[in-house]
This record gives sequence, structure tokens and C-alpha cells, in this order.
Amino acid sequence: NMWTPQNQVVWYLKRPASAPCNQNMHVDVAIIGGGIAGLSAAQECQKQGKKVAVFEQYYCGSGATGKSTGFITPNAELSLTDFSKRFSLKDAGNIWNFINGGVEDIRTNIQKFGLDCDYLPARTFMLASTQSVLKKFSIEHENLQKLGFTSKLYDAFDLDNYIGSKGYFGAMAYENTFGIDAYAYCQEMKERLQSLGVNIFEETPVTKIDDHTIST
Repeated sequence: NMWTPQNQVVWYLKRPASAPCNQNMHVDVAIIGGGIAGLSAAQECQKQGKKVAVFEQYYCGSGATGKSTGFITPNAELSLTDFSKRFSLKDAGNIWNFINGGVEDIRTNIQKFGLDCDYLPARTFMLASTQSVLKKFSIEHENLQKLGFTSKLYDAFDLDNYIGSKGYFGAMAYENTFGIDAYAYCQEMKERLQSLGVNIFEETPVTKIDDHTIST
């Protein structure tokens, strides 16, 4: 048999049908976007007793969340050192605590609710392809240590023992990180939040925002 290449992410093919929003409503909080950020915001607002509605253009986890590697780590695009260049090291540490709190919130949801999303604990290796990159990692590692965060620096020899490659100058590792099927996480959290009374509408693009009124 011939395999036909797919032009979309494979696990999206199994998603269930969903009904779009077809009613008017009044809510305390309206959230546009049903990725991890939107669903996390909805969860927090629901905890505070707010009436919440989430409007997702396609389906929960269809955007950057579901198309990512699904590795949940504090350093995605900005490091602690990046923040320390704009703020004091102490304030950068507060931001880093906030980011790590988000990582732990996702883990807590998976464990508390028994979400079926291929949860796999694993440390994060940031690989250095040049000596200058390894120097940046060394500075990041020092800053993390100053504030009591856990990380580890590897030279090329030590790294080879972990990844079986001599193609890098070294690495920095973050502990307490993990991988998930982020699309499945969003779909599972959608069902959990709906059971708690959060209105979540997929296939519902927002077309206009006027004062406190959203049109779909």
C-alpha cells in the first residue's frame, strides 16, 4: 500500500466534532484562544468564581500549542539572563518563579485530573553548537544558581555520555521538566473545564471586539 503524506498534524485527524457558539450570552470573562495559555487563564478565572467563556477559532490546541514539540520547560525563548538585562536580577527571579509556576500548574493538572496526554518526565538539554553559546549557558547557569534555581552545566565529554554525540561544545540542563502531547492536553483540559461550568466554543472565530461586546 502507498502512504499518502498528510498536510496537517497527524493527531488532529482524530479530533471529535464540536459545535460552534450559536447563542448570545453575558459572562464575566471572555477569552479568545483555546491553547494552553487561554485554557490556563480560563481555569484560574473559574477558580475565582467568574463566569467564563472561551472562543477558539478552530479547536483547542490547534495553534502553536498543539504544533509545538510539547516539551514543557521554563526556557522557551527568553532565559533568566535575558530578563535580568531588562530588570534587576531579583525581579528577573520573580519572573522566573512565575514561569516555573506555570510549568508546575500544567503538571499538577495532569496528575490531579489524570489527563491522558503522554506525560513523560525528562530533563531539558540546551545544546551549545559553538563555544560562545556555551559561554552564554555558563552565565545563565551562574545566575540561576545565585537565585537558588536548579540547573546543571555539561562540557562536551559529559554531554557525549548522555546524548551519544560529540557534535556539541556542551549544554545546560533544566531539571523537573517534561514532555506531553500538548494537543491532547488541551482537549482533555477542555472537557475538564466544561464539566466545571466553563463555556468553551470551538470553530468560533471572533470577528469583532467593540467595547465590552464580542462578535463571532
